[in-house]
Amino acid sequence: MNPINNYPQPANRQVEVADILRCHIGDYLKKYNMPPEHYRVVYDILNCRTAYLGGHVEMCDQCAAERILYNSCRNRHCPKCQTITKQRWLSARQAELLPVNYFLEFSKNSSLTNCDYGIFIAMQPLGD
Repeated sequence: MNPINNYPQPANRQVEVADILRCHIGDYLKKYNMPPEHYRVVYDILNCRTAYLGGHVEMCDQCAAERILYNSCRNRHCPKCQTITKQRWLSARQAELLPVNYFLEFSKNSSLTNCDYGIFIAMQPLGD
């Protein structure tokens, strides 16, 4: 698989998984075999939000400035595509938490459980 979309990037841009794959996927494939489903994930990550997947142009109604928005791959393994989904999920879980500080204590094979391999979970409030 050849690196795709080696376009120059702004200097202040953060390094992404796609950037690392572009640099190293060729060497990795020379050394290791990759299952076909992994090829699809790599392909999607490399092409996510690039011209290769197409896009559309947004225009400001007030100043007529244009902005190109590229389509995403929507692969569940893609960090770009799953960031918003992950943030929504984390926000929903955060909303379910009680407004008290807790920590979890795990003890394996506790005498308080009926399972030989069970895990006893004790929730205890942290001191203020």
